[in-house]
Amino acid sequence: MSGPAGSAGPLAEPWIDVDYRVRFDEAGSDGRIHASVLLAWAQDAAWVHSTSLGFDRAWYARHGLTWLVRGAEVVVVDAPSYGDGVVVRTEIVGYRRVLARRLTTCRSPGDETLARIVTDWALVDERGRPVRIPEDFGRLVCVPSFDPIDVPSRGEDEPIGNVALAVRARDVDPLGHANNAAYIDYVDEALHRAGVHDVGRASRTYRLIYRRPALGGTTLSVAVFRQREGALLALRDEAGAEIARASLTDD
Repeated sequence: MSGPAGSAGPLAEPWIDVDYRVRFDEAGSDGRIHASVLLAWAQDAAWVHSTSLGFDRAWYARHGLTWLVRGAEVVVVDAPSYGDGVVVRTEIVGYRRVLARRLTTCRSPGDETLARIVTDWALVDERGRPVRIPEDFGRLVCVPSFDPIDVPSRGEDEPIGNVALAVRARDVDPLGHANNAAYIDYVDEALHRAGVHDVGRASRTYRLIYRRPALGGTTLSVAVFRQREGALLALRDEAGAEIARASLTDD
């Protein structure tokens, strides 16, 4: 694991590298990594980086703050396989009033790009309300603003399928709700059941926006729409409230 050389003053492009290896349980029947694992790595590396900058979980607990992913884009270029080593680099590439954007790149030991993940993180207080990013963060890096990740609200036509999926106990993270990475598994499962996409292909792009948390044991209703470029999915809870929206496109 490595990062930028430490010195006084703002860091122009703070980043850190974290080494991972594709485990047996992280690969599918074709031997390639599940795309959800790539997003999980991006989240984990972000916390490793934050800690290296002096903002560990104890710091957030003292200030009553935490980061939640509000949007994610996962571009699978060439999915690694079981046993492969992967170098995951994460860096801050943008700030808004209550959002921070990270770019995470997954590379082979030979420096070939395997995946790119963009995550828009919202800083929230103990009640889950967005709060302005403290000046402490602004002094670390001077980066431009950005347009948040978005997904269309619905497909071009009526849904071609509605799939019911349960939020499993193993999907629930320490915050008490389904982890953001689990939603990629929901996308893959819903598309598989609807017979829309070959989710095992190597090159593809997922986009997701998260509206509200889903608790363990919740049954999600996933509407699947065809799109010219791929598929669009709308995920709702048992009361009909929108939980998330997602798209999967071919590259």
